[in-house]
Amino acid sequence: MRGSPFREKDMRSRRLWTALAVIAAVVIVALLVWRPWRHDTPASASVPAAGSAPGASQTPRPGGPYERHRAEAETAAQGTLDAEAIAVLAETDRAIARIAAGDRAGALSALEAAAGKAKILVGRNPANALIPAAAEVHVIDSAPDDEGRIGRMRRSLQLAVIADDLAKARLILDSLRSEIRVRTYHIPLGTYPDALAQTAALLDQQKNAEAAEVLNRARSTLVMVDEVTPLPLVVAQGAVEAARSDKDPQRKAQHLTAAREALERTEDLGYGDKETRKALLAEIRSLEGGVQQGSNFEAALERMQARISEALNRLSGERKEAGS
Repeated sequence: MRGSPFREKDMRSRRLWTALAVIAAVVIVALLVWRPWRHDTPASASVPAAGSAPGASQTPRPGGPYERHRAEAETAAQGTLDAEAIAVLAETDRAIARIAAGDRAGALSALEAAAGKAKILVGRNPANALIPAAAEVHVIDSAPDDEGRIGRMRRSLQLAVIADDLAKARLILDSLRSEIRVRTYHIPLGTYPDALAQTAALLDQQKNAEAAEVLNRARSTLVMVDEVTPLPLVVAQGAVEAARSDKDPQRKAQHLTAAREALERTEDLGYGDKETRKALLAEIRSLEGGVQQGSNFEAALERMQARISEALNRLSGERKEAGS
């Protein structure tokens, strides 16, 4: 005997809702596991903490695969810093600490020293110059290894921009980084000396809280400028160099394969201009074919290494104000 049509309809409805619930649970679990917006290696965008040594690296886990390149970048960055600007920043931090401790005389002494160094900077530079005072070097390798996943994240990024969801777009962009980032903090001469004088005046008026606010605000106006070296290009450069020095044809071919995969990753992550990326990929693929045919291509290998080095130097020399 068949059940009533209402009962059958009710059972079908329950089965449908059960299936939908299962699908929803699977989707939620997948999103929690995948999390395309995650930022695996956070990169601090904050000004170096007051009291820290200007120019000191805050990169975690030294000694990793890119430590030599990071150390070289840090040495180069420290060489660009201005001694007077470093002193201005150090005295600013000392003044902040003295105000917090209720030591008005100590704070005024630090401000006087900072103002003296700032006066030297103003005399040496244009009025609105930006003077490098501190630097941080970070290895940021948060991009996934899987090419398909990178493609999905890029599509999610495009959709986020179209939807005007810039907060999500920034999170996705941060998860597509594979780079050594040198961030240099510059003192803006157009405003910083005035802030020091204003702070001293407020301290003379016994307005410690207002003085601390002005000085902390000035400290937060340091202009951040970034220089980025793409890690995939660093890998490609090393692989081509290894191919040049290795005489074994099979190992030479393996090195070139590694170089090609690194250049494909450079393309996937969008480092550099599209024309340069396409040209480097075409050239490395041609070299792979030459190895397989046993061709003499040592001169071509040398040209390839020179072109990768040129691309690296060009990209590393691009200075972009952080946030722009």
